[in-house]
Amino acid sequence: SFTKDEINNFMEECFKYCEKAIENGEIPVGCIFVHNLTKKILHGSHNLTNKTKNANSHCEINCIKYFESNLPFKIQKDDKNNYYEYTKIEDLMSNCTLFVSCEPCIMCAYALNFIHISEIGRAHV
Repeated sequence: SFTKDEINNFMEECFKYCEKAIENGEIPVGCIFVHNLTKKILHGSHNLTNKTKNANSHCEINCIKYFESNLPFKIQKDDKNNYYEYTKIEDLMSNCTLFVSCEPCIMCAYALNFIHISEIGRAHV
């Protein structure tokens, strides 16, 4: 569980990806994936549909592809070189929260459900 301040800080990170998207002529949607146990940001992206000329290059899908291509995925637990290691994307994602600047579209929502994302975080207003 995240504190209100942590959630708002993670949302600020999403907005940084939105700014990068605007700078690159993309639709300003950004996201980050945060490991629930360590509260570390594992990866983030913005939409890349214009750059790639691929309508599937939404920020959430870009991150999913990143995680899939980097399995097994290790996350450092502590200063003693202990790691969480995930060999399946479903195991990794069931321990992650997605923070995204707007609600996922139906394509991304289905993909996130398919990989068993733990939660989608939202800002407290």
